[in-house]
Parts: sequence; structure tokens; C-alpha cells
Amino acid sequence: MKKEISVTINLIERFLSGEVDPYEWDDFISVPVKNQKLEELRLICVNLPKNYPPSDTRHYCNSEGLAFIENKIQLYK
Repeated sequence: MKKEISVTINLIERFLSGEVDPYEWDDFISVPVKNQKLEELRLICVNLPKNYPPSDTRHYCNSEGLAFIENKIQLYK
């Protein structure tokens, strides 16, 4: 399970830095997972655009949303 969390955190960190493949991100947010902690992180990411709407339609969410998920993943490290 620790490896799964590490892989998920790495994916989110690559998203935050703009380095994640869009298809990889889409797979992550589209497919529920059994692990409760990972599913919590996934749902947070799914809801970022709704909870932190971007001002630019090319972005996934606004800067507050990026900061929120960045702080949230620190709790899982």
C-alpha cells in the first residue's frame, strides 16, 4: 500500500509541475480505487475544478486549488 500511495503522490506532484501526461491524469481521475486513502486523494483531485474554478479555461483549477492539493499530499508522505 505504501508503494501505491507513493506512486499516486508522484503522479499528483507531476500534475502540479505540469509534467503529467493528460491521458495519465484522466485515467487517475476517472477510475475509482479500492484503497480508501487513495480514493480520498483521487476525489479531491476530481473536485478541484468545481471547488477551485480556473480563471483560464486552459487550466484545471485555480492557484488556490493547486496549493490545496499540494498541502494535502504532504499529509500522505
